[in-house]
Amino acid sequence: MAPGRSRRHGSRRHAQGTSASGHLPVREARRTPVPTRHRPDLDNDVNRLTDRENQVLSLLAQGLANRAIADRLGMTERTAETHVSRIFWKLDLPDDSTVHRRVHAALAHERALVRED
Repeated sequence: MAPGRSRRHGSRRHAQGTSASGHLPVREARRTPVPTRHRPDLDNDVNRLTDRENQVLSLLAQGLANRAIADRLGMTERTAETHVSRIFWKLDLPDDSTVHRRVHAALAHERALVRED
């Protein structure tokens, strides 16, 4: 193998944690969602959720913590956390201290239920 090459990713730079372009660390690039604006009207975004995410959202809207959601749905707590994170991302809820994302997600779920009736 050539010097400076990594078996897995092809270059020392990539193996050290930067993306191939050298802009963001690989981990950060994977975890950083595309920036979007916060919208108070989330009704249409609930339709973007998978069936499993809708199950998780329903339990979240009932006030269950990630551990309780995991127990109810027969998954690990980490999997429940991942579903909750994806729900927040799909509902365009920012990760900052000024917004209670679980509350906004629950409200979006409730509004979607009211529209179905």
